[in-house]
Amino acid sequence: MLKSFLIFILMFPFSQAFANCEIEVAELNACAEVKWVDGPYVGQYSKAELAFFTEQTADGEKDYIDLGQEYDLKTFVWMIMEHHQHGGRPITLSQTAKGIYSLDKIFFMGGMKGQWQLRFQLLKNQQVAHESIITVFDL
Repeated sequence: MLKSFLIFILMFPFSQAFANCEIEVAELNACAEVKWVDGPYVGQYSKAELAFFTEQTADGEKDYIDLGQEYDLKTFVWMIMEHHQHGGRPITLSQTAKGIYSLDKIFFMGGMKGQWQLRFQLLKNQQVAHESIITVFDL
């Protein structure tokens, strides 16, 4: 019983800090979230913001973190169709503040049936250390 209680106490602060974690990034012991600034749209450019943070207070304040020199960030769209899958047009990526990245020129092409995804990867030494997949459209 005491062991269960200690495990609960040790896990409680982490679970509270990440209770509203949209995307868990275990490699950073952090969360990530995507906010659509314009869109998402099919057949025209969309824009989003990708943010990495370690804590979120009760009033919604976040402690944003830099990826530093250790990780490179790669973002891309991906289409999964019945018999094959493929990527899309390149996304323009720029860091706008500590832990916050602007994703411009996101393009989900229309006229195809399948699932459009937004994916991001953290690369460490040119190897994928983390990948997150967000389904945006299921056409």
